[in-house]
Amino acid sequence: YVPIRRPTLVETLVIIAAPFAVIVVSAVVTQLGLLFGVEPSQHALTGMGDVDPQFYIYMVPLVIFVVGPFEELLYRGVVQARLRESFGPAPAIFLASLIFAGIHLPAHGFGAAGIASTAVSMIALVGGSIVFGAIYEWTKNLTVVALIHGLYNSILLVLLYVVTVYGPEMQELAEMSEPALALAGL
Repeated sequence: YVPIRRPTLVETLVIIAAPFAVIVVSAVVTQLGLLFGVEPSQHALTGMGDVDPQFYIYMVPLVIFVVGPFEELLYRGVVQARLRESFGPAPAIFLASLIFAGIHLPAHGFGAAGIASTAVSMIALVGGSIVFGAIYEWTKNLTVVALIHGLYNSILLVLLYVVTVYGPEMQELAEMSEPALALAGL
């Protein structure tokens, strides 16, 4: 009853590319929010300033092998599959994505950063979840979306590690390059 199988070659290519598609969807939503002066709320993991940054790297195997598979088993394998029986594929993807985003609301502070900020983050989550749901509908393979989800979360953790460890140096480098870019007319 659980649609898990070894990914085909095409599915493997999708597994490699799709996390970046989800990043693009999230970035577009974030940029649209910023255009309207709304900064997205931050996930609880980003506010853990007193945690050793290595923690984020240690989390990578956990999100690939536990979080991604279990969330996709629940949201695609159970929720989306049951909704599809009643509403068809497109509404099922959308409704499952709304539920998925809603479950992540506590990690964004239930609107503590402001309703608009939390809404931008929730819309980005819905957008990414729609990508997961559409790929699941296309492949009918939970393995594919579980790996995509795990890889996406892992990319975010690695980026969080890099920003935490090298953020001040990157900021300093950016500030040093501004005069040179201005002279070059960029």
